[in-house]
Amino acid sequence: MEKTFLFTVTLQGSGDTPEDAWENAVEAFFEDPGEPHVIEEVEEETEEESEEEDDWCYKAGRPAHMRDEDWD
Repeated sequence: MEKTFLFTVTLQGSGDTPEDAWENAVEAFFEDPGEPHVIEEVEEETEEESEEEDDWCYKAGRPAHMRDEDWD
């Protein structure tokens, strides 16, 4: 099994419109993406870990079935 890596990318481009700037940014990245500054290896979850996450909303720090307004 191959490893999985996460790369965070920020693109910046110039143009008369947002669409022109986006096209400029994507074209520049395609021509020379450079070296990645931060590389994060993503650890593969086991099935058991995945089931545990289904029951808990880690980002909100509460059980997944509870709404924000119910959690104090």
